[in-house]
Amino acid sequence: MKCEILTTADAAKILRLSKMKIRMMVREGVLPAYKEGRRGGNRILKSDIEKYVIDRYREGMKDAKWLSVDG
Repeated sequence: MKCEILTTADAAKILRLSKMKIRMMVREGVLPAYKEGRRGGNRILKSDIEKYVIDRYREGMKDAKWLSVDG
C-alpha cells in the first residue's frame, strides 16, 4: 500500500485553503500531521486529507433539510 505524504502547501492546494489555515487546523487537531526534522514543516498523509473531506461531506449531508422526502 502506497502512503502519500503531503506538505502544508500541497494540502492547502488540495483543500483550496491557505497554508496558514492548514497550519491552524493541524495545531487544533482537526487535521493529523507530524513535524519533519528539527525546523521542517508539517507532513500530512493524503489519506487523512481524504478522510477530512469525506467527514465534512457527511456532516453537511446530515444538516441538509432539502434532502427530506416529506416535503
